[in-house]
Amino acid sequence: MKRTILSAVLIFFSAISFAQHTRSSQTSTVSTSVSVSNSDHKYTLRADFDNGAEEPIRKLIRDRLGNPSPLSATGRSTWKLEEVYIITLQDNRISMELDKGKATGSLTQSFVKLGKDIQQAISQAGQ
Repeated sequence: MKRTILSAVLIFFSAISFAQHTRSSQTSTVSTSVSVSNSDHKYTLRADFDNGAEEPIRKLIRDRLGNPSPLSATGRSTWKLEEVYIITLQDNRISMELDKGKATGSLTQSFVKLGKDIQQAISQAGQ
């Protein structure tokens, strides 16, 4: 009796595993990685994301900070304010850094809000 129950349980879990594998092989994989650090002195956001999020992110940044510096041959967009902040957007990757010691309180709040909005844009593009 114990062997029968054990066999039934193993068959059940094997069937579930096979069903999940079959279902996952039929869906597309979204590779997204977001890392945020918000200390007393610095705010950073680094993210890698799939296609579809880069233009909404670029629009968010343009709406808040204006146009980036002229595009380089690599297609990189960069926004920066001397030694206060730098944002780089290129090839489905973004990097943001803000030195809170050199930024005003309102700029810090705006930057953190922009970071949250970028995370949301990445999340929505992955759906």
